[in-house]
Amino acid sequence: MRSPQRLARTAELLYLIADLLLATQTPYTNALDPHTSDALVLLMFDLHHHGYLIAQIFFGLWLLPLGYLTHTSRLFPRPLDLLLIAGCAGYLLDTLTLFLAPDLGAALNPYLVTPAAAIAEITMLFWLLVKGVKTPQQDDQAPLPA
Repeated sequence: MRSPQRLARTAELLYLIADLLLATQTPYTNALDPHTSDALVLLMFDLHHHGYLIAQIFFGLWLLPLGYLTHTSRLFPRPLDLLLIAGCAGYLLDTLTLFLAPDLGAALNPYLVTPAAAIAEITMLFWLLVKGVKTPQQDDQAPLPA
C-alpha cells in the first residue's frame, strides 16, 4: 500500500513532466500559440508547488505521533520529544502561511521549518545512529532459591 506522501510526490512529478512536454514536444508547441503554451507551463509549475505544499502537511503530521511515541516509550531524551512535536507545528504553520499569505510564508519559512522540523529530524537521525535506543535496565541478580 502506498503512503499519502508517496502518492502526493508522484502526482507532483507528473506536473513537471507535463511542463517538459508542453515546452519541448512539437505537437504541443505547434498546437498552441506561444502565450498559451507559456501560461500552461507556468500553471503546471504552480500546481507542482502547491502539490508539494500539500505533501508537506503529511511530512509535518508524522512528527506528532513520532514525538508522542518517543515520549511515552522513555527510550529517548525528553528534549527530542519536544523537538519532534515542535517540528510538526513548524511544518503545519509554514504550510498554512504559504497557502494563506505567500509573501509572509516566504519570509517565515526559514524560521518555521529550519529550527523546528529540520533540527528535530536531523537530531533524531543522529541520535539513532550514534547513541541508539536506551535499553531498559535488567536486574543482574539471579533469583534466590526458595
